[in-house]
Amino acid sequence: MNNPGELEFPLDWEFRIIAFSDQLESVKEAVQSCLLTIDPDSSVEIGKASGAGSYTALRGKSRIASRSQLERISGILAALPGVKMLM
Repeated sequence: MNNPGELEFPLDWEFRIIAFSDQLESVKEAVQSCLLTIDPDSSVEIGKASGAGSYTALRGKSRIASRSQLERISGILAALPGVKMLM
């Protein structure tokens, strides 16, 4: 029996990335490239920009097979040039 709040894999992972707006296209391409290696049905969409326009959100979805895969992919995404934050 699983503990409450414990993730069950595989899972459909939805996340947000806050990217510097002046690097948005390169961040989006890098995120898509990374996600497609694990799930051909992954998607990344451009979301809202910050009030001052310095940052723009990206929304993504991907099927994740295991906790180790989630940790590896989230580490890679968070470290991409132009990424301010991964949520």
